[in-house]
Amino acid sequence: MPTTRRKVRPDEADALVAAWRASTLELRDFCAQQGVDGRSLRYWVHRLNAPTQIRMLEVTVPGPSPASVLRLAVEDVTIDVPEGFSADTLARLLAVIRAC
Repeated sequence: MPTTRRKVRPDEADALVAAWRASTLELRDFCAQQGVDGRSLRYWVHRLNAPTQIRMLEVTVPGPSPASVLRLAVEDVTIDVPEGFSADTLARLLAVIRAC
């Protein structure tokens, strides 16, 4: 008559897997000695050997908005010119405004 063996509990899995690896016993014999189900211990052996899944999340932190160093106001048009703004682009923009 087959003996019923208990499943390995999650809280004891690490210790049992380590004890089995440190022993010279076959898994079947170790499980019989410990009174645990071989399929259950084999599950934990594979689960503890599996690489840890790492979830990566991209986080984008908005940088500070460029500080306006110059504000041009011509009638109802206002242009904020931030630091590092291209002089060529500003010249083209002013030419468009003059043409209106």
